[in-house]
Amino acid sequence: MTTPGSPYLISLPPRLVQPARLNFRWLSAIEGEPEMNSHPATTPICGWILPNNLDNSLAIYDNQGKALGSIYYVNQQAQWEAAPGDNLPLAIDDIKNTHLRRLVKHIVSNNNENRTFLQDFITALDNGLENIDPENFAQHQGLALLMGRPIAVVRASLNLELQGLPTLNQDWDVFWRDLRRNTRNTDDFEKVEIPVRLGEYQQLNDGLLGYWLEGKDSLSKEFYAPQSDIDGVNNSWIKLHNANNAWHIDLNLAESPQTVTMLIDPRGKVHATSGILPTKAIEIPPDQYKKSLEKIEITFLSTPILSDFLSTPILPDSKKINLSLPQEEGYQWSWLEKEKGEWSPIPADRIGQANPNAVFSGKQAIREGWLKLSHTPKNQDAND
Repeated sequence: MTTPGSPYLISLPPRLVQPARLNFRWLSAIEGEPEMNSHPATTPICGWILPNNLDNSLAIYDNQGKALGSIYYVNQQAQWEAAPGDNLPLAIDDIKNTHLRRLVKHIVSNNNENRTFLQDFITALDNGLENIDPENFAQHQGLALLMGRPIAVVRASLNLELQGLPTLNQDWDVFWRDLRRNTRNTDDFEKVEIPVRLGEYQQLNDGLLGYWLEGKDSLSKEFYAPQSDIDGVNNSWIKLHNANNAWHIDLNLAESPQTVTMLIDPRGKVHATSGILPTKAIEIPPDQYKKSLEKIEITFLSTPILSDFLSTPILPDSKKINLSLPQEEGYQWSWLEKEKGEWSPIPADRIGQANPNAVFSGKQAIREGWLKLSHTPKNQDAND
């Protein structure tokens, strides 16, 4: 308890003198403000983000794992492109989840104001993921985990709470004055700002990649990334871990809860540390996200492809493509391409030589499209 530089002083960190707690709780993605509970419908996951470092893009999925579209970085502009395969293109305004839609708009808007935001944002996410290695990572494997690190978009509330009313000044003179007025004197201690830190730097089991502070109908410009420490990002709107300037949220006992939109690895925990109360850690039960990870479909832009035409005696006019693909147990490939403005899918049994009756026609063509890898249900064979 001694103070450095003086043997006569002792250090007494500030503490609350009455029972209190730090509330840090998930908010339901579907119901809005109510807190998450054990019911699956109250999942805090609003959607998923899957960074693609090959083309500087962010693939966006709903909370069930369905692909909605991607945010691309083209000519220093962030552009939204609907997911391939849907003949009714999905615009940003068509995203059903209010909070996911707001987040996508926010990222696009931020980049169009700050032209390097999307690139720096992807770099910060990639660097943050290197410092996260949840202890239960091997227990939850899905398609997205094989191809990359899926990031869950979640919301939570944060506030300080006392047990009962604020403690009053016990002085007799103060009590005598309180008897002659309508209020008791608390010396405004409930309005003292207390810093709360979200995330634990380089704690491998902390899954928080970053967060935005929520306002009434908007998100903060600044994205706080407590696990990212890369030197290559120099963007005023992306706050990286800095030992000399720790980013925190200021709370007091009189304020309403502060809501945050967070990007997390769902297999890890999220820690909230105040210094005056025990650290609070929350996590998402695996049953809230395991099925979604299995349903996430990965698409790969594949162009140009020089392919032989295939034909079958039974279906000579059906669409086929000769393309050698690796076999992934529990998953199946399909091919998506546009023809006259309409998406034309080619199922797994008509790609390559999956059909033993297929013969080469001797013709070749240049094809442009997307390869899609999706999960095969346990009761369904890949060729059904």
